[in-house]
Amino acid sequence: MIRFADVLLAAPGVLAVLALVGGFSALLGAAVALTQPAVKTALAWSTCAQMGFMVLQCGLALFPLALLHIVAHSLYKAHAFLASGGAVREVASIRRPGPVAVPELSAVARAFGLALVLYLVVGLAFGIGSKPPQAIALGAILIFGVVYLVAQGLADLAPRALTRRTVAMSVAATLAYFALQQGITWASGGTLPPPPQPDGLVRATIVLARAGRGTDRPLGRGTF
Repeated sequence: MIRFADVLLAAPGVLAVLALVGGFSALLGAAVALTQPAVKTALAWSTCAQMGFMVLQCGLALFPLALLHIVAHSLYKAHAFLASGGAVREVASIRRPGPVAVPELSAVARAFGLALVLYLVVGLAFGIGSKPPQAIALGAILIFGVVYLVAQGLADLAPRALTRRTVAMSVAATLAYFALQQGITWASGGTLPPPPQPDGLVRATIVLARAGRGTDRPLGRGTF
């Protein structure tokens, strides 16, 4: 689909179908992944959700981001599959685990505010105002991942070392996201076409994508 980007742009109806199919696939795959007790089964369904999200990006004409997504996800998921067995053995070896740091509603609210500020500060530093609306909206999905990460560090039972680690990882992830996005956009300039202005259908699929990505966290629940 990325190689046929110019052809797809000439058929807006095809882009709309891709966006809808990809969005529903991402939502379905993420929902099923959260119900799987086996780690590798959850990872497999997570991959289905990620592939749907890549199709959605093509449907939104965000071809550079789809290219970045498939390369980055290949590396991440290969590591996740190879490391999942060791992670399960490590958890099983803990006979007397300590108290679980479950984030309270106040911790989630603070984490959401911190994630929003982090996204805006880093995004403005990378010139977020010059990016297409589709990329800005999908980039906002990063906020949900950062909230999930930071909230664990802000729980009442969480040690300070965990809090510092989750905040540092959130900053690094946000910087990496915008830097990689900037890099792939620059590298593909003149090769892949820019996305057109979004219409009503595109905006609706963006909302669907946010719902799907907000539930795609099988590793955080089942492994670590």
